[in-house]
Amino acid sequence: MRIDSKDFGALSILFGLASIAYSIYNSKKLKETTDKINVAVDHIADDTAKDIQKGVVDRAIEKAVDREVQRAIDETAKRVREDFKSEIRTEVKKEVDKQYKTIADDVAEKVSDEVANIDIVSLKDRVTKKAEDKVVKKLDGCLDGAIGIFNNQLNSWTKMYQGAANVFDSFRGNRPNYPFRMD
Repeated sequence: MRIDSKDFGALSILFGLASIAYSIYNSKKLKETTDKINVAVDHIADDTAKDIQKGVVDRAIEKAVDREVQRAIDETAKRVREDFKSEIRTEVKKEVDKQYKTIADDVAEKVSDEVANIDIVSLKDRVTKKAEDKVVKKLDGCLDGAIGIFNNQLNSWTKMYQGAANVFDSFRGNRPNYPFRMD
């Protein structure tokens, strides 16, 4: 969001010229107002007693003129400030809008390049490994109980087969010695 120095210079000259033109306009209006005040004061002075000193009248006129000049200057300065702020906002908004497209395109291109460079096989292996680890952690407590039940049943079966083997050994009698074993 940059405003070129040429654009800024041109805007400054434009606002300077506008301020000068507005000041000339206000000066003309002020002169008209001063002339009207002078006519009114002269008229009042002619109708009133001549014993009012000319210095008092001149000071009153000067104060009125100063007050009007100050009001005109303040009003002009306020308008120029507001116009300048408005122009700057407009230029800044235009520049931001122009740069947004460029930045958005650059970001989209870089993201798509990065996504294209992803090693799918490596990513798949990492995701699979993490998923396996999580499943093992989740099922770890459940499998402990199942292993206990399996071991109890295995012990019961072992005892049954051991008992059957002992029975078969007792029936052997005169036959050749073929031991029955469970390894």
